Amino acid sequence: MVKYRKLGKTDLNVSEIGFGCWGLGSDKSTGYGKINLSEAIKALDFAFDSGINMFDTAALYGNGFSEAILGKTFKKKRSKIYFATKGGVLPHKTLYMPQNFSKEFLKKSLENSLKRLKTDYIDLYQLHSPKAEHVINTDVVDTLSDFKKEGKIRYFGISTRSPQDGLSFLKLKGLSALQLNFNLIDQRILDLNFFDIIKDNKIGIIIKTPLVFGFLTGLITQAQIKDKKDHRKLFPEGQIKIWENSVYLFKEMHKGLSPSQFALRYCLDFKKISCIIPGMVNVSEVKENISSSELKSLSKKKHGLIRKIYLQNSFYLKSLKGTKDKKND
Repeated sequence: MVKYRKLGKTDLNVSEIGFGCWGLGSDKSTGYGKINLSEAIKALDFAFDSGINMFDTAALYGNGFSEAILGKTFKKKRSKIYFATKGGVLPHKTLYMPQNFSKEFLKKSLENSLKRLKTDYIDLYQLHSPKAEHVINTDVVDTLSDFKKEGKIRYFGISTRSPQDGLSFLKLKGLSALQLNFNLIDQRILDLNFFDIIKDNKIGIIIKTPLVFGFLTGLITQAQIKDKKDHRKLFPEGQIKIWENSVYLFKEMHKGLSPSQFALRYCLDFKKISCIIPGMVNVSEVKENISSSELKSLSKKKHGLIRKIYLQNSFYLKSLKGTKDKKND
């Protein structure tokens, strides 16, 4: 069974393995390609029965389809789970993300999310990948605070573009959680001494991309990414090759564990992390991901070797920087 951690200073006792729900909307928009919906629903039910209570989605995922699936599946179990959803990103088919964080847009987006999720409140409402300038010295926090006063959301947070952006959000009044990228080959959190900086902040930390879009499972290859709705096709072939090969750098360290278990256990070893949200679309994936919660922590020696591998390699092409800000990408 999965273990639990407090989400920052909130009263949410969340499963340390959450359920990333981007894949649930893949049939309707850019995501991870076509899925077996009936199997995905079985995965949701199995996850709940196994103790997962944190389900992270967004209005963007499947243009609301992911939220609708969650709403239908958990309508009678609403009081026993936490819904975390996001707003602010508009539908798109490239790496460029058009966004709108105006009060009018967020209000409409939230209302639609509530309807699809079949609930009258969201446990954690997050801004979806805003730039710092979208949030700092704007009225967006006031908007989120109003949602909270109205009882439509319990807490609000930000799913960040980068850990560096996360640092700039730490002093925002009322912020309860930050969603950050972190995994074996993306250790920018450690580069920035992020965990030391938030030592007394008590902000909830949710980790996204713990498996790097599935590549750290060792089961995904460039040749397998064929569906035109798979967002991984948007990345340069060189970047995909780097991600595909990265799992082998840690092969000698995860003997006795699957690559997924090793990658997820690595993230869970950091106590400041409240929850990690790998994507899952079938029962076998849920079982494997949950098992990482039951494993012993990796040794200090292994953590040292992981850090060394990260520092000695380059896992991201320089050409990717800024692509989400350019309309022609």
